[in-house]
Amino acid sequence: MEIDYHKLLEWLTKKSLELAKDEHTTKYAIKGKLTKKEYKIVLHLFAEGEISEIADKLNLDEKRVNELLKSARKKVISNLGKFAQI
Repeated sequence: MEIDYHKLLEWLTKKSLELAKDEHTTKYAIKGKLTKKEYKIVLHLFAEGEISEIADKLNLDEKRVNELLKSARKKVISNLGKFAQI
């Protein structure tokens, strides 16, 4: 699955952004800020997956998936200057 990390970043932050670095660098910067579970959840939901699907796949309940997504968003937003020009 090919991920557009610029669009992923905009989806997570709910803002229109201009990347500060190239896609490859942005990918690893985002990946480095999130836990493995947060990263999997973000990628799955960004690709228009369902919360229930990723919850089943990771053996989590839907509430926990939402908490991890919220945590991932906070981490990305708090480090936004590393990913995009703001």
